[in-house]
Amino acid sequence: RAAAAARRRRHEALDTFYADQLEMLHGELAREEAGLALRERASHSLELSIDAEARREQRALLQQLHDRLARMHRLADGSVYTAPEEVGRSRLPIYSAAEEAW
Repeated sequence: RAAAAARRRRHEALDTFYADQLEMLHGELAREEAGLALRERASHSLELSIDAEARREQRALLQQLHDRLARMHRLADGSVYTAPEEVGRSRLPIYSAAEEAW
């Protein structure tokens, strides 16, 4: 009887041990999943920031090129230049002083 009781206690102890190990494993997996989700959100946020910064830099570069082109037109023939995005919004015509001379 004592041997049977000892076996039963050992069996119950092993069951408790495995249940505890399984519970700890589930907890660790949940923490890993939460950490992964956080890293993914941070990565996505960083990508959006980088994209926005690249768009700002590209917009600034395009504006510089537009300004340079407008300056070149004015220097070359005294033309009035309206940026493509301003056509329709502005009442200024796109024409060249050289064309008026004809």
